Amino acid sequence: DGYPAIAHYEAVVALIEAAERLGHRAHVGVTATAPGFFGAQGRPIPQLPIRYPDLAEDMARQRVMNFEMEASALLILASLARCRAGVVCAVYAQRTTGEFIEGAAKDAAEAACVETGLDSLVILSGIDRQKQLAGTDRWRPSLWTNT
Repeated sequence: DGYPAIAHYEAVVALIEAAERLGHRAHVGVTATAPGFFGAQGRPIPQLPIRYPDLAEDMARQRVMNFEMEASALLILASLARCRAGVVCAVYAQRTTGEFIEGAAKDAAEAACVETGLDSLVILSGIDRQKQLAGTDRWRPSLWTNT
């Protein structure tokens, strides 16, 4: 039940293109939005039992690539407002191995997200120009010019 939290295809294309142009390593896939960082994502909370101890493994089996806490709200609100939205996330942890990044690597991941997001806005602007020139409201790959 609920309203689907889905990124707009033009935003996804723009984010993929921006990451590629900038040379940032990127993955595209399903993200799970949880309403919290600890219990909601299967992490231990002192004094409380873990409700879903195998959550990370279950999500991995379902090919969920990422856990975060805000994307679904952003995507749903944008969709309801008839706006385009996509999400770019930095990877700080590998849940199945327990590895985390810190320091300069974490700062670089954050900077890559910001750069990718900003460049994707420039690309979306170009997509809008291409649609306008073609007299259509839907972008498609045949309209692509290097934006």
